[in-house]
Amino acid sequence: MGHPYPYQIFATVLGFALVFRTNSALARYSTAVQMCTQMTSRWLDAGTELVAFLRKGAWRALLWHELLRFRVRRTRRA
Repeated sequence: MGHPYPYQIFATVLGFALVFRTNSALARYSTAVQMCTQMTSRWLDAGTELVAFLRKGAWRALLWHELLRFRVRRTRRA
């Protein structure tokens, strides 16, 4: 079988390499989960804001304001 030192060195180097790869993969996974959570949170915030905006009736005032602004712009050009 020979001397055990080469096997011990190989096993140590292989162990460090596996631990490093596993650690970097876990870090990438953790970052991806964090970004997905943040994206979901922002989409839900935007949806909540939209529902609140539409329920309040503020969209009617905004639409009316835009319509009047369009008419003023159109009459000024003519």
